Amino acid sequence: MSERRLRSEDVARRWRTLREQRGLSLEQMAQRSGLSVAELGRLEQGADISFRAVAQLAASLDLPVSALFDPPTDAASDPDGFPWSMTTEARGLGAQIRALRESRALSLRELSQLSGVSAPMLSQIERDETVPRLELADRIAGGFGLSLAQLLRSDVVLPQLDLRVKAVSEALITLLGTRPELMYDLRPRQFEELLAELYEREGFVVELTQETRDGGVDLYLVRHTAFGRLLTLVDAKRYRADRSVGVGAVRQLYGVVEAHRASTGVVATTSFFSRAAESFQEQVPFRLGLQDFRDLHAMLRDAAA
Repeated sequence: MSERRLRSEDVARRWRTLREQRGLSLEQMAQRSGLSVAELGRLEQGADISFRAVAQLAASLDLPVSALFDPPTDAASDPDGFPWSMTTEARGLGAQIRALRESRALSLRELSQLSGVSAPMLSQIERDETVPRLELADRIAGGFGLSLAQLLRSDVVLPQLDLRVKAVSEALITLLGTRPELMYDLRPRQFEELLAELYEREGFVVELTQETRDGGVDLYLVRHTAFGRLLTLVDAKRYRADRSVGVGAVRQLYGVVEAHRASTGVVATTSFFSRAAESFQEQVPFRLGLQDFRDLHAMLRDAAA
């Protein structure tokens, strides 16, 4: 396990970068997150914060919590550490620990021996009866041979799932419904296949295009109505959490929609849209739709219900 620790100011710097990329002021962030301007100001100065505040900030930016813990760009900082004074109230952490333990065929006693955390305590954590401090969570991660960042991101879970075309399983839908950040671990084609399954569940007849030379369209959606057939063209953007979809991509799909004489077009992304992209869509609201990380998470929750 690494002896270096990520300082609270490293977390603050990461968050400030994400906020500034979106052009948001502290006052706007306060309205979105429910935290006070004073709290946000102390955060930007490197003050220690709770995991609850981290979760509120991530949600206000439409990001998974792990996005605030991505490795900093400067090589002097440690990608695996956290400030120990922070506490965690991470929902689903107990379920993730249990799923990981069972996937490795470990008993509570065996994980206790590997991590140095008592079996009764592990049992309480897995049932979400006790929320561990980050230092304790780090010891559990170490028992799996992982960093705490890896444990929170569930990097080791998704590759075990079957992601072939027409094999997007209920297990995957359920997992992504509770851990939508795992969409970032999908390859672009797998993301398209996931979208195809979600749209089929919405009642569309779906056709996936070929992986190359798709003409700017990844999925064709057809819906039969009393007024005839409606055709929707979908452009899938499996982007990093901190990379916005710009107005160029939105304009391009709109041009394709017009060229095909389609009913509508949709840009679906795992990230978010730039303000310019949103402004363009607002000019043609009946011809173009935007689906960001938050929208896809809602679709996943509905599909898993």
